[in-house]
Amino acid sequence: MNMQRYRLAVLGAGAAAPVRPTSGLVPPLFPTKANVLSLLAAEIPTRSGAGIYGLTVASKYQMVSWLDAQVSCFGAAGLFGQVSAYNPLTRALTLRTFVAGTPTDLTATDLVVISISGCDSSTIFP
Repeated sequence: MNMQRYRLAVLGAGAAAPVRPTSGLVPPLFPTKANVLSLLAAEIPTRSGAGIYGLTVASKYQMVSWLDAQVSCFGAAGLFGQVSAYNPLTRALTLRTFVAGTPTDLTATDLVVISISGCDSSTIFP
């Protein structure tokens, strides 16, 4: 079984969809070249409500089976997040962010890093 670990990162943009960190290292020293967020125009991040975001993993990082998705939020005090849905066929996931249990949009100073681990079970059998 081929174990895989990826990192997907976005920066907040207020009441708009989050954006991909674009230059160098972003606090807390996240290397932007390690980001698996899709760059395709049809797969850009979306916002469907307060603190609800649609994100897509780039196709070359497709993972057949997710084992875990840990969300780390850096920025506003009390900010936390969760991955509430993932579709392995489209590589789309839903990120929800909260402060004190209330859905909250990410601000421009908020960085969210999703650490994804899983396996590609297609490598078990030829």
